[in-house]
Amino acid sequence: MGYTDPAKPRGCMIVLAATNCTPENEGVRTLLAEDRRATERRFRERVERGIAEGDVPAGTDSGTLAACHATVLFDLSVQAKDGVPRGELLAVVDASVAAWDTLTAPGPERFHRAGQRG
Repeated sequence: MGYTDPAKPRGCMIVLAATNCTPENEGVRTLLAEDRRATERRFRERVERGIAEGDVPAGTDSGTLAACHATVLFDLSVQAKDGVPRGELLAVVDASVAAWDTLTAPGPERFHRAGQRG
């Protein structure tokens, strides 16, 4: 996990840089926010491709699944910056992967839908 490589700064610049900035740097904050949204969009597109190809169960909410995993990915950066050990971060990754079956299971709507977040 590159977030914890001792030879590099901890975390990820896309997540950590310019989340709070002066008005003069608003363009940087906007650019990085757009990049984070693009990452989530790419996750969603890949899940949708998996649904189309039969690798992901039909009926899976691609927006919610993408948002969940993007949120985990982005927070791993924050946790790494705070010095959380690699093993603990990898345990979070394992938990996120373990949630896959629940998030792709058919059944009643148990989760907020991507279009209803807020």
